[in-house]
Amino acid sequence: MTKGVAFIVATYANGTGTSARPSVELVMENSGLGERAVREHLSALRASGWLMLTAPGVGGRGQRPRAATYRLSFPAEVTS
Repeated sequence: MTKGVAFIVATYANGTGTSARPSVELVMENSGLGERAVREHLSALRASGWLMLTAPGVGGRGQRPRAATYRLSFPAEVTS
């Protein structure tokens, strides 16, 4: 399912793949996964080099929630 989460994130990226901002909730809606599973798959994609976090999500008490921003990437072993 990690590939499915990657596809969902890519769907919300701009044309160059440098800015993808789907919220965890949006990925949950599109995938049918729960919050914990989505966060685990996003973490796995970052750890394996397929996603790069360019701006963390913000929110909380008194702040308007904002989704994290990712850049689509290729792991080094794929581009070598």
